[in-house]
Amino acid sequence: MDFNEIEQQLTDNFNGNQDPYLEMDAYDGDGDLYLDFDGPQNLNPSELEKSRKRFGITINNATTSQKTVAISPAAYRELLASLVYDDSGTLKYKVTGGGTVTAPTGKVADDIMMLYSDVAEINEAGHEIDALIDDGVIYNDGTNSITITSKSKTGRVRHFLNWLKANPTHFIGMHIVCSNSAMFENELTIQKCNPFKKYEEVRIPLQDDNKPSNNNTAKIIVAKEFQMDGESIAKLVIPASTSVEITFVAGVTESAATGLKNKVTAAANKNTALVPVKPIVKKPVPIKKTTPVKR
Repeated sequence: MDFNEIEQQLTDNFNGNQDPYLEMDAYDGDGDLYLDFDGPQNLNPSELEKSRKRFGITINNATTSQKTVAISPAAYRELLASLVYDDSGTLKYKVTGGGTVTAPTGKVADDIMMLYSDVAEINEAGHEIDALIDDGVIYNDGTNSITITSKSKTGRVRHFLNWLKANPTHFIGMHIVCSNSAMFENELTIQKCNPFKKYEEVRIPLQDDNKPSNNNTAKIIVAKEFQMDGESIAKLVIPASTSVEITFVAGVTESAATGLKNKVTAAANKNTALVPVKPIVKKPVPIKKTTPVKR
């Protein structure tokens, strides 16, 4: 049988659906070169719960109205240039919200402050936020500010945001501490954003975890899974005159850096097998038998 005869018996309509020729063991993440775990190498929720990856921030909304703050900006523009100027002997610069704040020590008049809190493009896309998280003052209405500080000893807020863009991360929940119970009536909303289509929002209500049985009425543990990455915008409403501490609990990260490291290790140790990938083959088309025509 020559090549043309073989080709006639194969189909080219493979559409990615499960094929008996391509059956594989159930995927659980174990051995995946690009997944970075902190604990058991398994995507099972009960195993991810053992992760110790934490990143915490404190959001202080000192304004007199509730504000919607973007926790993750997707791929929208964030950069905002603000001129440092001398206001009667005090160096100031303008921030989101229209108000001005005192410039950091070391700045001089006519310096340019490069901020990462521009909300214009995000709002133009219809997401309706007041502020975008970053280190320090992110919003001022002319009287009061919203400020963000990192609770982590290993990274600032900007580091966290840049890292999420490069490393999509699956979170298994978050801890929220707030003395204002109105905070727990809100929800975390996450929406995938790209230039090609609009996706539905994923809503994670906080009130489901604000139970009467909680011993600490100022803290809730949101045990719900969600993902943040460079394609998603995440938003949270912060009540007026409220300070809230949020600790994100990461389960697993997809990391190109981890993948490269694992590949180099596998190459150095010849007995280390990479994740097997079965080839895609064309499924044979059954050959129909024909009944000879009697003459």
